[in-house]
Amino acid sequence: MNKDSGNRILPGIQSFAWNADGSKIAVCPKNKEIWIFETQNSPDMSKWTKTDVLKEHYNVIMALDWHPKTNLLLSASADRGVVVWDFN
Repeated sequence: MNKDSGNRILPGIQSFAWNADGSKIAVCPKNKEIWIFETQNSPDMSKWTKTDVLKEHYNVIMALDWHPKTNLLLSASADRGVVVWDFN
């Protein structure tokens, strides 16, 4: 998140996914990274804390999905690569 931009992620968001209770969000900012934020259960991005940057894909990430029961995060990239991330 760019501090000068307020409530914006620049250059934009390709994909995002919330965890089951909304306390975390995974965001892909149009590149090969996944940013994990703790939201403090607030819609105000200025209160979010970036906790992780996940890097495993070789191409732009196109889709994210966070399973509500297993807490596994699935990411898929433009090269058809899929990664399952375990937060337990």
